[in-house]
Amino acid sequence: MPESLPDLAAVHKDYVTMLMTITSYGTPGARDVISAHAWFTLIQRRAKVRRQWRALFGAFDVVLAPVFGTPAFPLTSEADWGQRTLLLDSESTPFGDQLAWAGMATSADLPATVAPIATSPEGLQIGVQIIGAFLHDRTTIALAHQLQMLRAG
Repeated sequence: MPESLPDLAAVHKDYVTMLMTITSYGTPGARDVISAHAWFTLIQRRAKVRRQWRALFGAFDVVLAPVFGTPAFPLTSEADWGQRTLLLDSESTPFGDQLAWAGMATSADLPATVAPIATSPEGLQIGVQIIGAFLHDRTTIALAHQLQMLRAG
């Protein structure tokens, strides 16, 4: 059912636009202001993505996705997210790009539960994001519990 999967890059772009618009609301001189027409276009695209997820969850109970592109990472003192970077496969990448993973569930109002599934060679936790159908929070929580029980052995 790959045709049911939303386009992660497109969802991320729309999610960031909506997030920046919402978080800059009421801020004098905000640079992320968009028109009402652009906002309603984003709402329409989000509705399409929600329909895609609904179709996917007609065939699957959950979707497993990364939580983040890396295990835990060093703390940074850089206040400007636009200047923060993160090493992925030895390449410097924009820190904000990691919002794509959380945004894929958040932007469609889907429940997501994070469960630890492994430990990196450095001893850092690696988690999995369990995404469920709209209002099926208990499904994602139940699977996270089952994964915890498997790890406990």
